[in-house]
Amino acid sequence: MSWRFVLLSFLLVVACDGGDAPDSGALDAGRSDAGAGDAGATTDSGTGLPADCDGDCAALALSATFGDVTEPFTRAQLGLDREGDRVVALRVEAHDGGDPACPTMDSPSPDRTLIITFDVPEDGAARAPTAVSLLDFAGTLTSAPIARATEATLTPRAVRLEGEPHVAFDLSATFEGGTIEGAVYATHCPSLDGP
Repeated sequence: MSWRFVLLSFLLVVACDGGDAPDSGALDAGRSDAGAGDAGATTDSGTGLPADCDGDCAALALSATFGDVTEPFTRAQLGLDREGDRVVALRVEAHDGGDPACPTMDSPSPDRTLIITFDVPEDGAARAPTAVSLLDFAGTLTSAPIARATEATLTPRAVRLEGEPHVAFDLSATFEGGTIEGAVYATHCPSLDGP
């Protein structure tokens, strides 16, 4: 078992602790068409957001800039947290490097992982996520083992909780020494599901 996977598993628990949410007042979601995209008109039960997401809506365009270094995130995966039969929170992991399959205990560590946790959105209004944490295993952005955003804004574009779950949103997050911004589209990965 990779020590990085053990660290990542621990940090998932820490990232989902529901601590103080960052102030959502100052940041823009990063896209002028936030909430519009190519999301279809079909809504998912329990949310007012479109459930369908294709075209630009289903694209990942997320990058981190720390100082003069910019690094991409090339895939994103979605975990669902439940209370009984109801999905109450979403956890998205955006990665670069490593294995693109759903993570297991034997998965190789990616170069970097961004963990975003938030309650199931009921509409497209901008909001502060519960937590945004960066793990830079390659050390190209920061030497800290984990960096937490000091401010973040998430603007939902689409969510599907049944069938083949996915979520699309715009993210703008500020860290000590850098920012992470862009569009996120994540498909469901059962190994990331919480209780």
